[in-house]
Amino acid sequence: MQDNADFEQEIALQRLQKKAQRGADGTAEGMRLSKKWVRLNAHRADSRRRKRERSYARCRGSAQMTTPDLVAVEQELGQSIQQSIRRLPPRERKAVRLHFLGGVSKKAAAARLGTSVPTFEKLLKAAIGRLRVMLESFRD
Repeated sequence: MQDNADFEQEIALQRLQKKAQRGADGTAEGMRLSKKWVRLNAHRADSRRRKRERSYARCRGSAQMTTPDLVAVEQELGQSIQQSIRRLPPRERKAVRLHFLGGVSKKAAAARLGTSVPTFEKLLKAAIGRLRVMLESFRD
């Protein structure tokens, strides 16, 4: 039901925008349509923000763990990630540590490893793939 209303609002907004462009010569009609278009555009932005907030609320509401349980799981996950990073091949390990843990840009990290940026990105992609495989047990 909400999607249909958003679609109709989008169509109305497009029509108003076209009318406002035609009447943008400074006439009273053009100015009135421009103001209405701005108002509808602001409403559309608010609608998107509310949808995003509802989505975030659903995500937060889905966590049924209590705080101590959640902290324990996060600690266990952190330890598993550290162990998995240690098991990576040396170049991939260094790439992950430089970029994700060290906060170094891809360009600077590639220069430190003596590779090009695309090669560095391939290293990161390979490392992330290996980490995903190693951390499969945490995917619930």
